[in-house]
Amino acid sequence: MAGYRQTSGRWLARTAIALAAAILTIALGLHCAIQEQISHLLDSVGANLLRVTSAGSERYNEDDVDSIASMMEVAEVAGAGSTSTGYVPDAVYTLTYFEVSCHFASVMNLPFEFGQGFRDADSRSAILGHEVAQTIYGGINPVGQVLEGFSIVGVLEEIPADDSVREPMNRRVLVPLGASPASRRSADPGYSMLWIRPASSLQQAVAAVAEKLPDAQILTLVDQYSRAFTTERRTTQFLLFATSAIVLLALVIVAGTLSLSAVARRWELGVRMAIGARGRDVLRLLLVDSIRLTVEGASLGIAAGLVVTLACRHFAVPLSFGFSQLAVLPAFTVLGVISGIIPASNTARRTPASALRGESPVSGGRLPNLAPWAIVVASSAIVAGAVYLVLTFGAGTIHVLDSLWGEVDQRTLLVSSPRESILAPPTPEPADQDLLESLPSIAFAVPAIQQHIRSFPGSSRMGIQLTGVGPGYTQLGLLHLDSGRDLTVEEILGGEYSLVIHRDIAEDLFGTEDPLGRMIALDGRSYTVVGVFSSHMPVLAAGLWMIAPQASMPTWEERIGNALFWARLEDESTVEVARSEIVAAFRTRYPGKADISVAAPTAFSDEIRGEAMQLILLLGLIAGAAALLGALDVFNLIQIQLEIRRMELAIRQAVGATASRIVGLGAGQALAVAMLATPFGLALGMVGMAALIRAQSMEIRSFSWAGAIAAVAILVALSILSGSAAGWRASRDTPAEALRKGRT
Repeated sequence: MAGYRQTSGRWLARTAIALAAAILTIALGLHCAIQEQISHLLDSVGANLLRVTSAGSERYNEDDVDSIASMMEVAEVAGAGSTSTGYVPDAVYTLTYFEVSCHFASVMNLPFEFGQGFRDADSRSAILGHEVAQTIYGGINPVGQVLEGFSIVGVLEEIPADDSVREPMNRRVLVPLGASPASRRSADPGYSMLWIRPASSLQQAVAAVAEKLPDAQILTLVDQYSRAFTTERRTTQFLLFATSAIVLLALVIVAGTLSLSAVARRWELGVRMAIGARGRDVLRLLLVDSIRLTVEGASLGIAAGLVVTLACRHFAVPLSFGFSQLAVLPAFTVLGVISGIIPASNTARRTPASALRGESPVSGGRLPNLAPWAIVVASSAIVAGAVYLVLTFGAGTIHVLDSLWGEVDQRTLLVSSPRESILAPPTPEPADQDLLESLPSIAFAVPAIQQHIRSFPGSSRMGIQLTGVGPGYTQLGLLHLDSGRDLTVEEILGGEYSLVIHRDIAEDLFGTEDPLGRMIALDGRSYTVVGVFSSHMPVLAAGLWMIAPQASMPTWEERIGNALFWARLEDESTVEVARSEIVAAFRTRYPGKADISVAAPTAFSDEIRGEAMQLILLLGLIAGAAALLGALDVFNLIQIQLEIRRMELAIRQAVGATASRIVGLGAGQALAVAMLATPFGLALGMVGMAALIRAQSMEIRSFSWAGAIAAVAILVALSILSGSAAGWRASRDTPAEALRKGRT
């Protein structure tokens, strides 16, 4: 058997495996990058802590803390209580107090810039977060000074922004339980959660705490940090699942290549078996051949994937190395054995007589073997599903991205009071419009006032804001309208009771009925709905749920709250210059207050768009790889079938059949595969769409007629092309050559 001749087409199998291995290596690199970030955060804390919360409203006290701390499975325990922010009129600072036990800083491994943590006897002591200390004291060491009646015993170092669990401590004042102003008014202060550092085994600590507190909910710190990467983790899991389909398609190509080898050399194998070669020798030969193909291809693919990983790391794309990538080559070795079992066992079961008679080792005698057809139909279904998913998700995502805002551009800024600040926030008024428009970088400014609507008839929503806009609003293009129209200049100047509402409000109030022209009563005033918008970014950025002319709302003196402004830049100005001018102007207008917030509303949506387009591109590459491998699967299948029928085709050619007839025969068989695969592929694509939509939390429909038609058209075109290529290859031999090859 040493002289077993290699057949053409092996490079297709190697290329397929290399492509699958490269994609798998890159996908695992994304997974490893997320795990690496979580591990880095965990290292900064020093251990995988336990977060324990009560299932009900029950709070923990110092006795509970001491009881847990006495357990041998627990090294240290700390309590975390309520967070309260004091808004005091005319106050210089707005301090957010966080009640903790004396060991909290130690358990959470909080780094100190100055001072130390609490001592057991400290009852009126405070630890300042980094931003609190910087805002109030600058770079001076404040330890020993008194702030709002608290003696400062420590100042924390700045905690990085990616540390989602500990980063809020930058803006907190840590005080003992019961010491905050809000807690002093409470009759029964307590801890809402406990943080536990295990003594040794995490599992033992979880079991011991669960036995001690049977009604408690226990999460690990890894679980907490993982929540910050929920979208990334779900997306990576989906990509790994999609990559597994690529691997499956590549293995089908390997199996097809081995089957084609057996078909092409069946006469030679029959002779060798007749002179003493045993079935297990043939089986071993083909399995070794399968392993060689997969290992060679996987090695090339892994190398390519690692090169891509290094290049991506150079450009700050989150890819990393991990132990899981080291398992790719052994995994492909095992898969090589699996992919070679069917063609090898079919060949090994042949008798010398059946092989010498020219029976195909994959034909099952006179009855066709349906297994190869079923496998290739499944691979074609994967192709259809992948193409449908990419087209539908891509089109849906682009539509969602385009509807985040209206026609607003990067020259529009949102100027508002900061949502969270250490210094007391400024209280901008509509009259500050003149201040903004006096700046060289600002073309015009549009004031907006907001009124909280506690509730209104027909809706269960609470705390919805009604926003009143002034002249200039129509030039901003903030909204993407689903139906109706936006407010007009005449309505804004005349103070008419016209209203534009978000789609969620419309569905809440009117269900499936048309909301246009309907009346909504708000605090004794009846507004007419003239438009419905679906843009989410205006809601997230400025709370724009319902928009009406400012003149239709109560006067500013009757309002409680702050104004906000939409400012349009001059053509020659930049965001950075405008931001510095606005901040400086409001510092002068409101001395001693926190800086005004100046945001470019489209910046966040641009970031979302960039990440979404990267995902679409990655999915497109995977779908392209699936289409290529699926086409090769069909090519291999048709080539095998035509090889089996080589003598028949030679006779047809001898009696006048043209090459185009053979090409048409291959195309027809491939078209049958595409038709069988279509319903399964579309179903698979919709299941994948549902999973991807859930991972991305996007409002996209899982079915699209346009996507389905395009996916079917692409599948049919690829199948016909593959079948035609196989038919053309079979038609190149003369009748004499075909008859000779059919018997050898």
